[in-house]
Amino acid sequence: MPSHAQHIHQAERNERAAGILAEVDDSNGRLTDWEVTILFYSALHYVDALLDFTDGLHPTSHRARNELVIDRTDIGLHYVRLYHRSLDARYNVVSIPSSELNRLRMDSFSPIRDNIRMLLGLS
Repeated sequence: MPSHAQHIHQAERNERAAGILAEVDDSNGRLTDWEVTILFYSALHYVDALLDFTDGLHPTSHRARNELVIDRTDIGLHYVRLYHRSLDARYNVVSIPSSELNRLRMDSFSPIRDNIRMLLGLS
């Protein structure tokens, strides 16, 4: 199982990738489906880092992780919202408008990242 430090490293890499992708705006517009997916996986690694750091837990499914994040943290609703929107983008081919993606980044992803980084003593 990856350590909490490895999860943080991956979360930061994913966040950087989402930022790079946000700069891509071709004739078909932004690739918001991939941006929300990458942001979700960044959040997933932040959550896994927290669960490992605080309780030594390593969930092996989305269902288990969702239950743990809802039961043990203050960011559960943010995380589940991001999870569902990434499912919509990945499997249901739902278009995520740029304005909604920006709201998800600010209202769901940022609170997850900021809360967990604070709890782990990271800047």
